[in-house]
Amino acid sequence: MDKDAVGKLGEKYAVNYLRKQHYAILETNFRNKLGEIDIIAGSSNILVFVEVKTRNEKMPLNSPGEAVTLSKQKKIRQIAETFTGSFKGSKWNQCRFDVIEIIIDSKGTIKSINHLENAF
Repeated sequence: MDKDAVGKLGEKYAVNYLRKQHYAILETNFRNKLGEIDIIAGSSNILVFVEVKTRNEKMPLNSPGEAVTLSKQKKIRQIAETFTGSFKGSKWNQCRFDVIEIIIDSKGTIKSINHLENAF
Protein backbone atom coordinates (compact mmCIF):
# COMPACT_ATOMS: atom_id res chain seq x y z
CA MET A 1 0.00 0.00 0.00
CA ASP A 2 1.48 3.37 -0.98
CA LYS A 3 1.74 6.38 1.34
CA ASP A 4 -1.35 8.16 -0.03
CA ALA A 5 -3.48 5.02 0.32
CA VAL A 6 -2.28 4.53 3.90
CA GLY A 7 -3.17 8.15 4.70
CA LYS A 8 -6.65 7.95 3.15
CA LEU A 9 -7.36 4.68 4.97
CA GLY A 10 -6.25 6.23 8.26
CA GLU A 11 -8.52 9.23 7.73
CA LYS A 12 -11.45 6.89 7.08
CA TYR A 13 -10.70 5.00 10.30
CA ALA A 14 -10.39 8.29 12.22
CA VAL A 15 -13.78 9.53 10.98
CA ASN A 16 -15.39 6.23 12.03
CA TYR A 17 -13.68 6.43 15.43
CA LEU A 18 -14.85 10.01 16.01
CA ARG A 19 -18.44 9.15 15.04
CA LYS A 20 -18.41 6.29 17.57
CA GLN A 21 -17.24 8.83 20.17
CA HIS A 22 -20.31 11.00 19.29
CA TYR A 23 -18.49 13.71 17.37
CA ALA A 24 -20.32 15.42 14.52
CA ILE A 25 -18.14 15.35 11.39
CA LEU A 26 -18.41 18.79 9.78
CA GLU A 27 -15.71 18.56 7.10
CA THR A 28 -13.11 16.15 5.83
CA ASN A 29 -10.08 17.26 3.87
CA PHE A 30 -10.95 20.94 4.28
CA ARG A 31 -8.71 22.90 1.92
CA ASN A 32 -7.92 26.51 1.31
CA LYS A 33 -4.94 28.34 -0.20
CA LEU A 34 -2.90 27.70 2.98
CA GLY A 35 -3.31 23.93 3.04
CA GLU A 36 -5.54 21.20 4.42
CA ILE A 37 -7.05 20.02 7.69
CA ASP A 38 -7.88 16.31 7.71
CA ILE A 39 -11.05 16.42 9.83
CA ILE A 40 -13.13 19.17 11.37
CA ALA A 41 -15.59 17.87 13.94
CA GLY A 42 -17.85 19.18 16.65
CA SER A 43 -18.34 17.95 20.19
CA SER A 44 -20.74 19.87 22.46
CA ASN A 45 -19.69 23.50 21.96
CA ILE A 46 -16.13 22.68 20.83
CA LEU A 47 -14.94 22.85 17.25
CA VAL A 48 -12.22 20.20 16.90
CA PHE A 49 -9.52 20.34 14.21
CA VAL A 50 -7.96 16.90 13.76
CA GLU A 51 -4.69 15.95 12.11
CA VAL A 52 -4.52 12.23 11.33
CA LYS A 53 -1.17 10.44 11.19
CA THR A 54 -1.19 6.85 9.98
CA ARG A 55 1.76 4.50 9.90
CA ASN A 56 2.34 0.90 8.90
CA GLU A 57 3.41 -1.23 11.86
CA LYS A 58 6.66 -2.07 10.03
CA MET A 59 7.78 1.57 10.07
CA PRO A 60 10.10 2.87 12.82
CA LEU A 61 8.56 2.84 16.28
CA ASN A 62 8.46 6.59 16.87
CA SER A 63 5.04 8.09 17.50
CA PRO A 64 3.12 9.11 14.34
CA GLY A 65 2.11 12.31 16.12
CA GLU A 66 5.74 13.40 16.20
CA ALA A 67 5.30 14.20 12.51
CA VAL A 68 3.06 17.12 13.48
CA THR A 69 5.90 19.61 13.73
CA LEU A 70 5.68 23.17 15.04
CA SER A 71 5.48 24.52 11.49
CA LYS A 72 2.65 22.06 10.68
CA GLN A 73 0.84 23.13 13.86
CA LYS A 74 1.17 26.79 12.88
CA LYS A 75 -0.23 26.08 9.41
CA ILE A 76 -3.18 24.13 10.84
CA ARG A 77 -3.96 27.02 13.20
CA GLN A 78 -3.92 29.48 10.30
CA ILE A 79 -6.25 27.30 8.23
CA ALA A 80 -8.53 26.89 11.26
CA GLU A 81 -8.78 30.68 11.64
CA THR A 82 -10.16 30.98 8.11
CA PHE A 83 -12.66 28.19 8.81
CA THR A 84 -13.87 29.61 12.14
CA GLY A 85 -14.61 32.94 10.51
CA SER A 86 -17.68 31.35 8.91
CA PHE A 87 -18.98 30.21 12.31
CA LYS A 88 -19.27 33.56 14.12
CA GLY A 89 -22.26 33.52 16.43
CA SER A 90 -22.65 29.75 16.23
CA LYS A 91 -22.72 27.24 19.07
CA TRP A 92 -18.98 26.57 18.56
CA ASN A 93 -17.49 28.93 21.14
CA GLN A 94 -14.26 26.99 21.72
CA CYS A 95 -11.81 25.19 19.51
CA ARG A 96 -9.28 22.45 20.05
CA PHE A 97 -6.48 20.85 18.03
CA ASP A 98 -6.22 17.07 18.23
CA VAL A 99 -4.05 14.41 16.64
CA ILE A 100 -5.21 10.89 15.92
CA GLU A 101 -2.41 8.35 15.57
CA ILE A 102 -3.23 5.14 13.74
CA ILE A 103 -1.05 2.08 13.26
CA ILE A 104 -2.14 -0.44 10.62
CA ASP A 105 -0.78 -3.80 9.51
CA SER A 106 0.23 -4.72 5.96
CA LYS A 107 -3.40 -5.66 5.16
CA GLY A 108 -4.71 -2.26 6.27
CA THR A 109 -6.24 -3.52 9.52
CA ILE A 110 -6.03 -1.22 12.55
CA LYS A 111 -3.48 -2.36 15.10
CA SER A 112 -3.91 0.70 17.33
CA ILE A 113 -5.59 4.08 17.45
CA ASN A 114 -4.61 6.86 19.84
CA HIS A 115 -6.61 10.10 20.14
CA LEU A 116 -4.51 12.93 21.53
CA GLU A 117 -6.91 15.68 22.62
CA ASN A 118 -5.47 19.19 22.92
CA ALA A 119 -2.32 17.94 21.22
CA PHE A 120 -1.15 21.48 20.45
